[in-house]
This record gives sequence, C-alpha cells and structure tokens, in this order.
Amino acid sequence: MAIQPFTFYMRHSILLLFWLLWISAAQAELVFTPQAPIVEVDKQITLSVSGTSGEITWSPSPQGGQIQGKGNQVTYIAPSLAGFYVLTVFDSKGNVGVVKITVTLAETISLENANWEVFTNRSYIRALVLSEEGQTLWVATAGGLEQREAQTGELKKVLTNLDGLPSNSVNSFVTDENGGLWIGTAGGLYHRYAQGTGEVFNKGNSGLPNNHVSSVIKDGQGGLWVGANEAGFGLAHRHADGTWEVFNKDNSGMPSNNVSFLMTDVQGGVWVGTGKFPGHGLAHRRADGSWELFNQNNSKLPNNGIVSLLKDGHGGLWIGTWYGGLAHRHADGNWEIFNQDNSGLPDKSVTSLLDDGRGGLWVGTGEGGLAHRHADGRWDVFNQENSDIPHNQINSILADGLGGLWIGTGNFEAGSGVIHYHADGTWEVFKQTHAGLPDNDVTTILTDALGDIWVGTYNGGLAHLTANGAWELFDKNTGLPSNQVNSLISDGFGGLWIGTNEGLARRHADGRWEIFNPGNSGLPDTDIYSLFADDTGLWVGTKGGLAHQNPDGTWENLGLPSVGVYSLITDAQKGVWMAVDDGLVHLNADRTLEPFNKDNSGLPDNWVTFLLDDGLGGIWIGTKESGLARRKTNGTWEVFNTSNSELPSNRVNTIIKDDQGGIWVGTDQGLAHRNPNSAWVIFNNSNAGAPANWVNTLLSDNHGGIWVGTSLEGGLGGLSHLTFGQKSALCTQVNTTEECNALLNDKRAAIIIHPRGQGRGYNQAFSIEFMATHAYRTLQARGYDNDEIYFLSYKPDVDINGDGMVDRNVVDGPITAFDLVGGTSPRDLTRADVLKSFDWAKQQGKLGHPLLLIFVDHALTGKLRLDPFNEILTAQDLGNMLTDYQQATDNQVAVVLEACHTGSLVSGLAGPNRVIISSTAEDLAYYDNLGTFSFSKFFFDNLRRGDNFFNAFQTVKDKLPTYGHPFNQQVPQLDDDGDGQANSSRDGRLARKICLNGCFGALSGEITLEAETVPSTVTVGQTVSIAVRAGITEGSIKRVWALVITPEAAKQRSEEGFSLIPTPVVKLHTADNHRVRWQGSFSGFRYKGEYVVTFMAEDDEGFITAAQPVVMTLPEGPEAPAVAAIAQTAYHDGDMFKVKLPPLPNGQVQYVGVALPDGTIFVLADLNGFTPFDGANLPVWQGSEVAIEVPISAGIPRGEYTIYLLRVPVGLEQPIAHPEQWVLGVNTFKVE
Repeated sequence: MAIQPFTFYMRHSILLLFWLLWISAAQAELVFTPQAPIVEVDKQITLSVSGTSGEITWSPSPQGGQIQGKGNQVTYIAPSLAGFYVLTVFDSKGNVGVVKITVTLAETISLENANWEVFTNRSYIRALVLSEEGQTLWVATAGGLEQREAQTGELKKVLTNLDGLPSNSVNSFVTDENGGLWIGTAGGLYHRYAQGTGEVFNKGNSGLPNNHVSSVIKDGQGGLWVGANEAGFGLAHRHADGTWEVFNKDNSGMPSNNVSFLMTDVQGGVWVGTGKFPGHGLAHRRADGSWELFNQNNSKLPNNGIVSLLKDGHGGLWIGTWYGGLAHRHADGNWEIFNQDNSGLPDKSVTSLLDDGRGGLWVGTGEGGLAHRHADGRWDVFNQENSDIPHNQINSILADGLGGLWIGTGNFEAGSGVIHYHADGTWEVFKQTHAGLPDNDVTTILTDALGDIWVGTYNGGLAHLTANGAWELFDKNTGLPSNQVNSLISDGFGGLWIGTNEGLARRHADGRWEIFNPGNSGLPDTDIYSLFADDTGLWVGTKGGLAHQNPDGTWENLGLPSVGVYSLITDAQKGVWMAVDDGLVHLNADRTLEPFNKDNSGLPDNWVTFLLDDGLGGIWIGTKESGLARRKTNGTWEVFNTSNSELPSNRVNTIIKDDQGGIWVGTDQGLAHRNPNSAWVIFNNSNAGAPANWVNTLLSDNHGGIWVGTSLEGGLGGLSHLTFGQKSALCTQVNTTEECNALLNDKRAAIIIHPRGQGRGYNQAFSIEFMATHAYRTLQARGYDNDEIYFLSYKPDVDINGDGMVDRNVVDGPITAFDLVGGTSPRDLTRADVLKSFDWAKQQGKLGHPLLLIFVDHALTGKLRLDPFNEILTAQDLGNMLTDYQQATDNQVAVVLEACHTGSLVSGLAGPNRVIISSTAEDLAYYDNLGTFSFSKFFFDNLRRGDNFFNAFQTVKDKLPTYGHPFNQQVPQLDDDGDGQANSSRDGRLARKICLNGCFGALSGEITLEAETVPSTVTVGQTVSIAVRAGITEGSIKRVWALVITPEAAKQRSEEGFSLIPTPVVKLHTADNHRVRWQGSFSGFRYKGEYVVTFMAEDDEGFITAAQPVVMTLPEGPEAPAVAAIAQTAYHDGDMFKVKLPPLPNGQVQYVGVALPDGTIFVLADLNGFTPFDGANLPVWQGSEVAIEVPISAGIPRGEYTIYLLRVPVGLEQPIAHPEQWVLGVNTFKVE
C-alpha cells in the first residue's frame, strides 16, 4: 500500500509521455471553457473541451482533484489544499490539451479585496486654476476635477461623484481662503473643505435657484457669485453670512437668465456675460446695485454672445464674443474691435483671455487655436498645423508662474486635454493616462486571442487597448459605419465583427474593413443589436429581425418575423435563443419557432435584455423590470429579483459566467456576484467604490477579475477593471507548484503607518504619500490582498493604482474613505491607533512570513512623529508593541522606517527574530522627484524583483552615494541579530532568509535603462543633449524623464530632507516607433558644482525604474545659494518658530535678515537680535546655527515673512554695494 501513490504517479506520467509523443501528429487545438478555471477548495466546477475527436480521457495530476462524468463536459472536484494543478485531456486521435486550474481558499471575491482601476475620458478641459503656492494645478473636466502636480503636470487625484461631487461635469471652480474649493457642476455647487469633506448646495437645500452651475467666482468679501448658462436661473449671490440673493431678468437689470461668464470689478460690482448663441449682451451690476447693459444695439459690441472677459489693467475691459471676435472697451468708453478681417485673430469665437504680463494678450479661440497679441500690436497664432497643440478649441488659459502657460482644450466630440507651453517655447501635451477611451458610455467589451481589450462605446466609436497598455481608436472617419457600437464578437481569424446602428462592420486581422448593410447583404436592417458565432457561421440580431451568414460568406434568409433581436445565443442542439420585442423565442435546428412569454412560461417579463448559456444546457435571462431568470435543461424556471434575493435591482443589463461556476450580473443599481452556493456579493458606489452603478457590459479577464463597462446614467461612466488580488495571476508566473501553493495557502500581514507630516518642502505631502502608497502597491504586486494589509493613514482618500481615483478599500483607519464621503473629517494618528493596528495583526494568528511594519513620514531622535504637533511614538513604545506582538504570535517581524533620524531608533527596536531597517542613520534622509527618488522607493523596487531583505537593503545602501550630494550623506541602517548595533558583520543572516511573500523571481514588466549620455564638463548656459535607451520585457513604457539634481536643489533642503525648490525634470521624447531611444536637452547650468542626471521610466502599471546616475560638472561659475532652514510653511499660535543656518563655507561671512508682512526689514547679528535695517548697514552674523527661536503668539503680525541669508567673501567691505559678489538665499513662511 505504501507504494501506491508512487505507482499511480508513474502510471500517470508514462501515459502522459506516451500521448505527448503524438502531439506532432495532432491536427486539432483543444479549447477549454473556462480557459483559466478558478475554484475554491473542496468545491466543484463544470469544465468543457472542444476540438476533440473520438473518446476523451480527463486525467488530473496526482492529488489534484477528481473528475466526475465523461465526454466533452465534466465536473471537476477540487482538492482540500489550495494550489496550482494541471488537468490533461487527450482523445483517441492523439489530440492533447492541458488546462491549469487554480484552487483557492474560500471567499476570493469579497468587498474588502475589490480593487478598481478606472478608465474614463476627461480630455474635455473647461477651466484651470493654480494653487496659491503654485505647486498644484487644478483642472475642471467633463469627467471630474483633476489635481495635478504643477511642475510636471503629473496626475495626483480625480474628484468625482464618488468623492461627493453632485455631478462629474465640472464647469467652473475657485479656491477658498482655507485651502478648499468651490466647485460649480451640472448638478449643483459643491464646497470641498481642505481636509477632504464637503457640502453640496442645490435647489433643494439652499438659495440656489437651479442645480446647473456654469460659473462661480469670489465676490472679494467672503461670498460668491454663481451663474448658469443652461438652466436659466440667472445670477445668484451667496453672501459671506450664507444668505442668498437671486437676480434674473424679472427682478433686475439682467437681460437674460443664461449666464456664460462672470468677473468682478475693482469697486465690488460684477460683470455678467450672457449666453453663447444668440446671447443678450454684457451686463454690469455696480456695487451700489444699479445696472448697465451693453449690446449690439446700444454699443459697438460686435456680438451679444459673451463667453470671456478680462480687465485690461487700465480701467477698461477685454470682451471675448461667441461670434463677433474680440472687443476692447477702454476706460474712456471708446471701443476697439478685432476680428479676422482687421487683425491676426484667427477665429470669430474668443473663448478665453489672459494678460501676458508685458502689455499683450493671450487669446483662446473656438476653432482657430491660440493667439498672442503683443504689446506692439503684432499677432502670433499657434494651432494644430504649426505647433504641437492637439486641438484648436482653447477653453482656458492660465499663467504657470514661470513665464509659460497652461492651456485647456477640447470639446465633447474631440477632447485633447491639458497643454503646457513653456517659457522657452517648447510644448508639452498631457495625454490623460486612460484617455484612450473615446466616450464614457461603454456598451460592449471583447478580448481577443492576444489578450487585447476592445471597447465599444455609445457615441465615440471603438477603442482598442493592447496588452502592453497602448490605445488605438476607430470611428466613422477610420472605417466604422457609425460611432455607436452596440456589439462585438471575434471573427475567429484574428479580426472582429462590429455591430453599429448604421450597419455591420468586419475588421480583418490585416486591418481591412468590410461594411454590410441591407443593400449588399442579407441583413434586414442597419441597426445591429447583437452578434453570436458558432460552427454554422455568424448570427446577427437587428432591429428588423435575425440574419445568418454562412461560413462561405453567403447569407441565409430565415423568413422570420420583423422584430428586434436584442440578444442571442446558440445551444448544443444547433438551436438559437433570441430576446425579441415580446419575450423569448427559440429557433429550433429545423427552423421552427417556439415562443416563450409571461403567459405561456415561467418568464417573468416580456422585455428580455440579455441571454447567457449557463454551461449546463440551460440559459440565464436578464429582464428589464423583473430581475434574473434561469431556464434549466429540464424546462423548469427559477427567478431572482429584489424581493426573493439580494439582486440590487430588477433591471438586468448583462450577465457573464465567472471561472468558479458562479455568475456576474450587471444592473442599473450596481454589480452583483452569485457564487455556485447561491451566496450574493453586491458592488456599488456606496459599499465598494464602484465608479458607477449602471453596468452595461461585462467581460472576464480570465484571472478571477472582470472588465466592467458602465454608463454615464449611473455615475462616472467608462471602463473599469475589477480585480481581487494578484495571487492567481502570480501562480501562472512562479516556477514551482510549491511557490504557488505557498502564495495561496500561507498567511501574511503588513502594517503601513502614514502620518501627516510636519515641515516644508516642494510638494512634501505628495512625496510622503507616494512612498507610502508605493509600498502598498509593491505588496499588492507580490500577492498581498487588501485584507492582509492594515493601512493606517491620516489621509483616507489615497490612490494606489495611479488612475487618479480614490481606492476606497485601502485605508483601514483611523478614518476610512467611506467615512470621509459620509462626512467624517480626517484626523491625525494617535498611539492608540497604532495599538489597534497591532491588535489586528494579532488576530491574523500564525503567519507564513514575518509581520511587515512600514513607517513613512517624519522622525525626531529616538521617536516617530504621528502628527505635526505633539503626538509621538518613542522607540521604547514601538519596541514594547513589537515584543507584545511576538509573545502573542511567535511570528518574526521586519520593520522598515522611512524618515529622518530613524537610525536613532534601531537600538531601541532591536530584538530576537526581528529585522530593523532605517532609511538613514541619526541624521537626515533625503527625497526628490515627489518621493520617486528615496530609499524606500528603491528598497521596495528591489523586493518586488524578488531580492531578499538584506540584498535589497545593501543594493540601495551602495547606490545612494552615486547620486552625489546630499544623498551621499545618507547611510541606511540594518540590524537583525538583536544587538542594536546596525550594519555590523553579524547582521544579515535573518534578512537574507526573508523575501517579500516568498523568494520567487522578478515579476513581468521589468524596465531596463541604458544611458547614452556620458559624464562631461559643461559651461554656464550650455545646452546638452541627453538620451537613454529603454526596454521592457512585458507591458509598455508610459513615460521616460531625467531628474537633474542641480547644486541649488542639492543645497536647498528642509530639515526633513526635502528639496525646497522643484528639482528640474527633463521630459524625454521618442521618435522611435519601437519606443526604445528617448531624448531631450537640458540647459539649466547656472551654478558651480555637480549636476547629477538620473534617467527614470514608468511602466503602464505605475512602477518606476531609475538608472545609474550620470554626473556633469560645471567647474567655473557662481556658488549656489544656501537658504535658512524653516521647519514649517505656516505657523499658528503656540507653535515654536525656529530658523537654522546651514554650515558656512570657508572664506565667507554671512548676514541674516527677515522681512515682515508690512515690508519692514530687520537684520540680526545673533540669536533673536532683531535690529531695524537702515538701508545701508549690515551687521555680520556672529551667532551659532540657530538665528531665530521664538514662540508664535497673538502679538506677532499675521501674513507672509521672508528670511534672507546673504553670503559674501571675507573682507568685502560694504557688501550692499557689491551685488555681483552676493550668494543670496531666500525662504518664506506664513503666520496664520
């Protein structure tokens, strides 16, 4: 008996080998359904195979489950152990096929582990606003409000209805005085507070007379002016005290209730532009309440449609009209008109205006592109033909603060996004990450043999998303008969059949198009509703009945009634099931018809929306008003509706089978999953972060996830990819069954702590958030599910996958994203919150891997900051928590600390079975490029590649010095022998045994970078070409850039190691069709020193790779200025204000000054030694490194302060008179 398993295994192997010898002679390819089965332990799933001939044998691998049944369709019963199993099928003709079955633990589909990647089109740009500090660009689009990083244009977040907006159509917005936003949408006015919560104002709960807000501006007195151009409510004034006042043509001097543009005057009044077409002129409500009106009848206004306004700075007004060009009403009342006949204005529609700051004017037009009228009257025009502007409709123009422009373009038919016109004359187009989707109303989805996704839309044509992330679009201008795509199906030869409302199209594999309509085929109508293919040919459901094309291309006239066929499938008996106007019809193989309706069957509704083969000889039936029905093989009926099941709505739009024997059901109130045991899980806006509730279409991704096409009627609209973790997908990539079994069976747990930071630095909060979310994303990529990660963050609304949308199932405390939408304000972390995370970790029990604890933010010597004020976690506190956890669980622990001074905690945290890693020693850690340039980013990249903890640590430790100053001062620490002495020869033994969720190798999609640029010596102002070669094993490279750490960026650092100024980023471009060679240029050589160039690339999943740096040296030139270090950007009563001076180079003396908000300047010679500056005498600084240390109190003036640090050579007399010798550093802060 002991040798029976071995005998069985040998017999199985010999049989398999015997049949494999015949593979070369096999003629048929065996096709399995499902293609990649997934089944829970001890559960069963139906499997089928096609392409066989003769007798069929199903042979599972040893201990890999059981088979019940015979023939082409069998039942597979999974074993009790999760893992990766192989099932072999062979027939009597020598055909052999293998299907890989993933057996998972229970509850693989859950709300908590749902991850949504959202693809929407937001390329119709309506308005642009730059934040007060110039670090954030806000972009109003037809699909939400974007938050972008102002230097690079990188998308950080998209606010939508899921975040509280009353509508995703954002028309106008302004910032408030507290860091929040007033947002005008098609569904009302929304006030988003700085902490992330918000309040909706609409017709029902406020004085707003209608919900469609087209324009919103501040009144200069703490209130708002609000207008609309479609709803016709006129003008509303929300006063600072919250009261409302409404002006319309019946109660005021307004000529129309349609408001297209608003602008305040300098006296407290408001200018009101009315309408586009026909328009009713320009109204002015003076501060005293009186009105004046300008139109074509009483003035020289060339057109009554007013769409843009701008003060001319001299008491006059620039007026952009819808159809009459540009008007200038001077302060003296004279008019000047500019049009296509008398000027360089390229179009009669003037949509946006901006002062160029030099006496000239930037003019955006409706169809003519961007025009620049110089102060001397010259005109320049930029359009699609002579520049990189992708669209000639310019909707918004905004100064970037650096001499360039941000430009918003596009319309509903052809959006194109945001453009950055740099001061040096170069153009940069920001194509939305997921903008390949031409329309947000998705009707149908298909995957092809290459793994590509095809997306049909209601009004935008057909989109093709390749497996490597590239988009390709087809519309009526490129082959389609119409932009309304109703159905898609493969033609079986690498091409597609496409059903539209204007005919049937076939796109062949070689790119050729064929169009079929009633005039050239057997189609009874041009409006194609449904398609289905079987071995008898193509079935086509139309508005006028059913058509059939034979495999030889001939059409068969079925002589059926002229009725709409909305969905169709075939059955094993060569029959066809059709959803028609008045129920369900079965076309038998002998071409006889059998109708089913409410009266003669169990069909609950005669309006049938969708049909699906249940895989067991029956059919699933979706209805419009009566839920989901199932007709079984034996003819009995089963009905599921909102009364007798958890189905969220009785309107069923679509149904698909999953890979586990269950079904997915798309309704108008969310997405439902029913497993084989009849248990339901519902996904919608409220409980799972679904982007929209109205689900039109579904498609399996063959890895346990699904593609979801949604409608604008249900919220955001567009295309989404819903997944439940990476374990199943990783099982197809690992080398051994043992590694797969460990992925599926081992328990794991991780805690990420992400407090709100204190201090200053260029977009410091973005940087810290990136490092925390990058760690989370890396854990996901290596197989951690959401319920295996406890994310403790002060910021509930984080984005993990980089689509800009909030990932609502990620943050576990103290406030979740669902709490935030519900109105709960975010708060800072406390020690109790950290204890709660350890309680969660204890509940996970014995783990197969060490508990991973990650901290990302700020630290002091021997302690971690949990908020910007007084809440701290000492090394002793955290050490005690680790000890308590290990005593309770006997698990190993790995701690990764990303913050300054964290090396000072190592001795207090060290202990048995612990790996303690800090990003630096007892001094600063350094960060750049919004956190993509940091210890933790590089460290987790190495873990993602499969390195063990020690090798990942050592690689980064050795790499940091190559990036030059200041990174060469940072020395990461590792202790794993418990003695508290980091980086000793005894350390590394435990860390070498630990990998992130197993030591399986690198994941697919690794980017390689090879710099063509070589180290060199440069001169001041020189332009240097830089280039890199980039490759990727799988997927696509989304973007490539070069980070240039200049001498001034290296010097100007905050006390937390962040750059105080934006480090230069060079966007690289490729003209190579293979996207291998990327190039650009850099000319910012100003100060003496090293310029460290690091090439970086991002893949289509958001992972970033950095190359080895290239150093260019400027040997001669001025010294880069140093700045005084200030801990915070803003101070409040009770804060301690402290200014620290950086080290003084030999041969220099320094002078310290401070400018108050009222312009008064004080100079200092020692600590707090404020002396009024007399304009001539500067006392030399005689103190230590601390120049100012004072508590903020009520007596200190509020406003913006400036700290000056002037350094000159020793011995220079009267430094004020020698500015050519200055090295002047400037820093600012506010007292609020």
